[in-house]
Amino acid sequence: MNTCPGCAKNFEHTGYAHHLAQTTNPPCAAQLQFSGLFSESEDADLDGLAEDGDSDGLNGGDADFTGDYFGYYDEQDLEWPDDDHDELPLESDGEDEEYHDTALEHGWERPADPVQQDIDGGDDFENLDNSDALSQPHPAEQQEAEAPLGHQPIVEKFPRRHTGAPVHHSRTTAFESYKNILQGAENVWAPFESRIDYEVAKWAKLRGSGSTAFSELLAIDGLREALGLSYQNSRELNQVIDQQLPCRRPRFKHEEIIVADEAFDVYSRDVMECVKALYSDPEFSPHLNYAPERHYADADKTIRMYHDIHTGKWWWSTQAKLETKKPGATVIPIILSSDKTQVTMFRNKSAYPVYMTIGNIPKEIRRKPSQRAWILLAYLPTSKLDHITNKAARRRTATNLFHACLRHILEPLKVPGEDGVAMASGDGVVHRGHPIVACYSADYPEQLLTTGIKSGECPKCDIPHKELGSPHFPVNLRDLNAILAALSLVDEDYDLWRRACQECGIKPVFKPFWLDLPYTNIFQSITPDVLHQLYQGIIKHLIEWIKEACSEAEIDARCRRLPPNHNIRLFLKGISHLSSAAAVQF
Repeated sequence: MNTCPGCAKNFEHTGYAHHLAQTTNPPCAAQLQFSGLFSESEDADLDGLAEDGDSDGLNGGDADFTGDYFGYYDEQDLEWPDDDHDELPLESDGEDEEYHDTALEHGWERPADPVQQDIDGGDDFENLDNSDALSQPHPAEQQEAEAPLGHQPIVEKFPRRHTGAPVHHSRTTAFESYKNILQGAENVWAPFESRIDYEVAKWAKLRGSGSTAFSELLAIDGLREALGLSYQNSRELNQVIDQQLPCRRPRFKHEEIIVADEAFDVYSRDVMECVKALYSDPEFSPHLNYAPERHYADADKTIRMYHDIHTGKWWWSTQAKLETKKPGATVIPIILSSDKTQVTMFRNKSAYPVYMTIGNIPKEIRRKPSQRAWILLAYLPTSKLDHITNKAARRRTATNLFHACLRHILEPLKVPGEDGVAMASGDGVVHRGHPIVACYSADYPEQLLTTGIKSGECPKCDIPHKELGSPHFPVNLRDLNAILAALSLVDEDYDLWRRACQECGIKPVFKPFWLDLPYTNIFQSITPDVLHQLYQGIIKHLIEWIKEACSEAEIDARCRRLPPNHNIRLFLKGISHLSSAAAVQF
């Protein structure tokens, strides 16, 4: 550890070198010549030393490199670079991120292993080491290739003029409605008495310590009176938040669902109230999309662009169906997601959450957890049904339980999805919204559970298991009409129902939740699982092949040299050391 005499701050050894090289503080800069650490910018000083004869032949053309011409180092300055040493200064001076990036970019790097070349290419491969063979593209060629990236897409609006048009304008916005609900609306800090009262409550909930510590802090004699707080402890603060602040999200309700003579607890919110809460959020109102569009990269409209749900084919085709029955409709795509999660390491405690959002919110907002564009819709039962001894009956009951719960939760979407309902956005504009289930995001086991498809088969297409991955076999979505006709036989003839489901390639599921949802094709709604199907199924194996072919050091070196760009994640330490990676990284 080193202490800079110029600013009296403590640094690790590598951080001290970067501090002296980049500092603008004159006392710190004066220490550079006494530190024994010379950067590339000090070549002139080395040349000056050579003129005085102190360089041991540095100015003599061919030097005998038997010593260290770049200063003297201690053992601690030559530590092996690894992840256990912090390269940042112990006391931040506002440049932590810059130090960190510089340390990664200019850190030590193991040289690439030689790669055996077994290529008979004649003269074309004799001069691979020539710099001409590795020359960079001409600036004019690069500019021509990048020119289309700066152009705005050609946008084609939906041909019906009244598509997504407002029905009327409300007299109040969401902010005004929120203010009218508050008690003491003349006070801008209501339900708190003052700004200090609000700021302390905000700190206690977002930045403070635990509830007990906060209560003990307020118990200090004279503290609450000096600050003018309206609450005496954490319990009273929680009561103010829960009872006096209007809740913009619907509250949970507890219900019991009976399947196979067994009652199961389900905690859920009203799905229509969740849709209205997202649609009427004033933070989202400037960004909502109300109608489908087609985006093209060229003026001839031959290169289609897909970057959000309103630019896709589903919204356009669904809007066309609605316009034939209910002109002037505003589609509200419902996006659902579920994932059974292990909560504890012991005793096998698990939770089964179901989340939802709406496709009118752009994906740049939906993907950020801080924007709160997703709502926890329900907690499904996690019972293992141990009281059912037969394994086949247990699996069948678990499937029916899943669909029974979601069918009950999503039932309020049926009538509004068909006929529409008045939906006011945060700016007070009212549209006739049609909430329709558009996407269901889940991993492969839950995709099979949702669609009722057998394991090992595609949950979207009717391609046989043996032909998966074949480039010659035709791929088509499963016939929804035939499947719906087969499922409708459950109340007529049980044996006929089972045979019809088997012929359609699905399991005999008792009334799936998507059976009666309007304009919903569950097989089209299933989205790819980026983590398991794309990363672990493709990218992970591809990385292993590349590392085997080119060596880990070569791949890491190339990753370090990627230029910064939009929407590209940089791995300044390479990718060979990654034991696990999130889906968003690829």
